[in-house]
Amino acid sequence: MGTIQVKGLGNYEIAGDVPTEAERQAMLQALAEKTPAKQAINNALQERQTSVSTPSIAEEEDASFLNEVVPQLAGGIRDAAQSALNLIVNRPAKAAGISFINEEGNYDFDYTPMAERASGNTNRAFKPLEFPTVNPAKTTGGNVIRTMSQFFVPYLGAMKVIGVGKGVLGNLAKAEGAAILTEQVVFDPFDEKLADLIQDFPALSNPITEYLQTDDDDTERDARFKLALESAGLGAMFVTISSAIKGLTQLKKGNHNQALDEINKSEKANLDDVSGERSIAEIKAEQQGVPVEKIIGSPVSKGGPKSQPSPLPLEKYVGRDIQSTKDLQDILGSVETTKKAELDYYNSEVRTKEHVKALAQESGLTPEQILSKDFTDLWNDGAQYRMRELMAESAIGLRDLAVIARNSGSETDLLRLKDALDMHVALQGQVKAMRAETGRALRQWRYVVGANIDEMLGAAGGKGNMNDIAKILSTIDPKNVANVNQIANKLNDPTLSDKFMEVWINGLLSGPQTHAVNILSNVLTGLWSIPENYLAAGIGALKRTPDRVTFGEANVRAFGYLQGAKEGISLAKKTFLTETPSDIFSKLEARREKAIKGTLGKFIRLPGRALMTSDEFFKAIGYRMELNAQGYRSAIKAGLKPNDRKFAEHMKGVMDDLPLGKNKAETEELIKAKAKTLNMSASELKELKKEVNLKATNNARYLTFTKPLEGMSRHISKLTTESPMTKLIAPFIRTPVNIVRFAAERTPFGVFMREHKGLKGAAKDTQQAKLAFGAMVGASTAAMAAQGKITGSGPSDPNAMRMLRLTKWQPYSFVIDQEDGTKRYLAYNRVEPLGIILGLSADFSDIAGSLNDEDADSMGARIGASISKNLTDKTFFRGITDVIEAANDPDRFFDSWSRNMAGTIVPTGLAQAARTIDPVVRDTQGYMDKLKSRIPGYSQTLEARPNLWGEPIIMSGGLGPDIISPIYSSFSKNDPVSNELIRLKYSPSMPQRSIDGVKIPPDLYNRFVRRAGKLAHTILEKNVVSNPGYKKLDKLPSTQVTQIKKVIEETRAIASAILRIEMGMVFKQKDADVLRDIRKSDPEAFESLNIPEQYKKNLR
Repeated sequence: MGTIQVKGLGNYEIAGDVPTEAERQAMLQALAEKTPAKQAINNALQERQTSVSTPSIAEEEDASFLNEVVPQLAGGIRDAAQSALNLIVNRPAKAAGISFINEEGNYDFDYTPMAERASGNTNRAFKPLEFPTVNPAKTTGGNVIRTMSQFFVPYLGAMKVIGVGKGVLGNLAKAEGAAILTEQVVFDPFDEKLADLIQDFPALSNPITEYLQTDDDDTERDARFKLALESAGLGAMFVTISSAIKGLTQLKKGNHNQALDEINKSEKANLDDVSGERSIAEIKAEQQGVPVEKIIGSPVSKGGPKSQPSPLPLEKYVGRDIQSTKDLQDILGSVETTKKAELDYYNSEVRTKEHVKALAQESGLTPEQILSKDFTDLWNDGAQYRMRELMAESAIGLRDLAVIARNSGSETDLLRLKDALDMHVALQGQVKAMRAETGRALRQWRYVVGANIDEMLGAAGGKGNMNDIAKILSTIDPKNVANVNQIANKLNDPTLSDKFMEVWINGLLSGPQTHAVNILSNVLTGLWSIPENYLAAGIGALKRTPDRVTFGEANVRAFGYLQGAKEGISLAKKTFLTETPSDIFSKLEARREKAIKGTLGKFIRLPGRALMTSDEFFKAIGYRMELNAQGYRSAIKAGLKPNDRKFAEHMKGVMDDLPLGKNKAETEELIKAKAKTLNMSASELKELKKEVNLKATNNARYLTFTKPLEGMSRHISKLTTESPMTKLIAPFIRTPVNIVRFAAERTPFGVFMREHKGLKGAAKDTQQAKLAFGAMVGASTAAMAAQGKITGSGPSDPNAMRMLRLTKWQPYSFVIDQEDGTKRYLAYNRVEPLGIILGLSADFSDIAGSLNDEDADSMGARIGASISKNLTDKTFFRGITDVIEAANDPDRFFDSWSRNMAGTIVPTGLAQAARTIDPVVRDTQGYMDKLKSRIPGYSQTLEARPNLWGEPIIMSGGLGPDIISPIYSSFSKNDPVSNELIRLKYSPSMPQRSIDGVKIPPDLYNRFVRRAGKLAHTILEKNVVSNPGYKKLDKLPSTQVTQIKKVIEETRAIASAILRIEMGMVFKQKDADVLRDIRKSDPEAFESLNIPEQYKKNLR
């Protein structure tokens, strides 16, 4: 039994949920008894009963509805216009006693009460203005059409009017205001309205519309109040629906920002997301194994779980984990055994046009492609059935996870959504037979060993990006699989900024020297750890504590370097071929992976792929080294002897992966059996493997500088991920920070590092070994620096540094004496983190050697300045230091910083090739000059930048091929003039770029510096530093400085006189006197000035 509500009858009992034909006739009979038209209805009933061919009520309505659509649309508009006319014209006119229609029924606009009184006819009836009528609807559908058009047509016009005040009213306020205005104007408060229409449908009736429906007992004030309440709800509903539709439309066009704006409007209008809460409740109930009623009403968790999340909906559906697209292929191929009954039915329908069309829409293929032999050979009928089934299930799960992520804001939920989105897109890829995607890892956004969730979100495009994706996906209809597929692909498509960043970052990494540095640093870091572990074993032997590093452990760790190298080859090969590393944390730090599709994208990403490939090789080494060590340590803790067979078996048991069976039960049995051989329980073995895997993974990241960040550096990395502009300033954060931390652990600063406090046992021994070994290397470096065998940063004064450079001296270099008495400098500063440790030690030595008792108070400041210089000179921090300088002193540094940033548009590989071909430093005064200087063939078209003596500056070559070598090399130059200025600690600055307040053009400036510099060097070498009289003044260095300074000032004055001529400035008499004097005193030098002939005659 059921109860429905029938207007005019109230609650009416029926046998089922829907009235039968007999019950319908009974209802009509009952209504007839209550209406004046009883006989007419009885006649209609009799006609129904006697006519076999007469259709049923439902059939009659269906047949009539299509014929009523257009007339009832017009009728609704007519009703709206009539109601507005009544409110605005007829009712005021009636109240004022005005009628516009005379006795004959014609319009008479001049007819007024005054004229009526004059004629003596004061009892004339009021006749309102009326539009032509449209027959009422005969069907329920027609009634709906008429009522809706009566409201929504004028409502859209009202929205236009209210929309004029943009910025004053919110979207919801405008919508509700327009709705209230519309209903008050276009509906008579006592006529049937939308609430009455809803109440006509029992399934839709509710207490709210029951109150709002028309009641004959209402006063006009009450009726209009109900009308306003109904209007406000309609306005909110309209904004919600229209904004959601607009959002999805914009999304399909690829306009993500506009789509999000519309969806935000929808959310603000529809704050109570009932369907979303229900979806969350159902999924949470399934996860917790409780009835959904226990979940409904409870608030969604904002934090989200931090442990490994439960399987994704699609994995629950297929009953297994999906690790790669190969797993998806296996699932698609297993349908014959898992879905036999459904498949038998499906096979009978598989070739219908409807099926082909549906599969084409859902997969993004054409019907012709679905029917092609290539497609059907690859995917049989069963696989095609499974495709559609899995896509439908994946679409539902994707939408539900989006709702959860949107409402909770949990980082874990956002990552699960990203994982589900990737899986859905990969499934479509399989449907399209994109076999190149086979084997691609899918589970990269789920729980990663030792990972920080912010880091993972950063790698997924940032939390803001994932929140936007969740917001969009939560609005879709999961039953429309084709639409879900289209939107999922759009959301997975990278933005223009993602593509730019991919090109730019790969351009930065394109230099061969970058990859040589990476390989060399990884090799040395792995080797560095070996003696540290032997030292840790020695410390442990002295302490004799149970938990310690043993020499046997150090041996197997060292052997792991060789073992890992073998394993690393296959891992590196796989990474290079698939462009997907085994570990989500890499040096690339890309905002979006594979932003550019196709062959072009693969070519652009070659530098990043090469970097990840080499890191995968060395991660395998680091992983194997730690795995061996943990296996050995576990066997020792188990009380086994190193030379015993059981010791080796225990090591192998700990190091090997846990066994896998055909199903979960078999897997558990295999684990129990293996645990028994190791004298532990299955749970203990699982926990041990988890711990060993964590330590091995952390060591692999540690030795390749890819560990997840913590503290302030993590927040900075997050900022660069969320904001492309900050990424331009600091494209790499994780690797530089890890390099600096690695070096700091091996200096006295290591004792103050947070993570090293409270260490015990083997961990403490290892940290002490790092400090001890770092101290040994640092002391040796300081001794070499004191002997002049290694250089530090050099003088802080840029002019003094420039003087040293004139002799081909290099900072942060090993110094090797040559047989001819010269010195060779080999730079070590790019081989990190060794370069930081050696550089700091060399600087400390220089500081200690130059201090006296009065300078002791400034030692701390000098050490701080040394550390700052050591780090800011690094290529990976240069972008940050340059922008800080530009912000602090824009007049001096902004132009150079902006030119350098513009120059990065040219890939580093091209710039390094240009430097190899043309090692001359070019003078770049504009953006185009900077770009040209980094392009082979174009750099030679720029002016060479002269040094103090007017010679072109030549960049150092490398140890080995210049194009690939990161170790810069130079041979010292024996220049008596430069050596003398260095001895005197006199470092003249370069000439100013203006003369008499006028800026000198770049080409004329370089010519001016060459003239002045060459002339000064010639005079100083011939007439000053080699003069016996000068040498007698060695005990009076200030006098010698005065002589040299005078020569430099005079030669610059001579060059300035010629410069004025070239710039078309007034040729002063003193300029002519200067040139005549040099002509008389040194004719050879005068001729070297290359003075134009038209000016020479004036100097005779």
